[in-house]
Amino acid sequence: MGYLFRRSCAQSVRTTYAHKPCAWSPKNTPRPPPPGHGPRHPRRRERTHAVTEPKFAPLTELLAPSRLQPINLRVKACLIEEARRHNVNISEVLGHALFQHLRQLRRERWLAESFPAIATYNRRVDDEGLLLDVLNNYHWDE
Repeated sequence: MGYLFRRSCAQSVRTTYAHKPCAWSPKNTPRPPPPGHGPRHPRRRERTHAVTEPKFAPLTELLAPSRLQPINLRVKACLIEEARRHNVNISEVLGHALFQHLRQLRRERWLAESFPAIATYNRRVDDEGLLLDVLNNYHWDE
């Protein structure tokens, strides 16, 4: 049995020696996926796994002594020359600046995650007042 190939837009040729990977045959038809890899049963619920956020070490651990990691940096030459003239420990300055930057990033992330809870609490205090106000207005002598 021959296979139909196009030579040009105008003519087609029938050949019996088709290139196997290109030719259509029952072997080249798409196979169904193996069990467990195809679409799920429509009535079954999809499994949902909790996505865990990466855990960060407390900031106090970042200040604790630990081994130093050598890295390569690109810094303007004039800054390095000035720092050396003033006997500045560049590694110490970088470590301190990096710590402050990470601290600010964590603060911003915490505020973004906690903002809905803080806003809810503030609305409740505006509506109901503080519990301390209720206790202060209570007459304990009676």
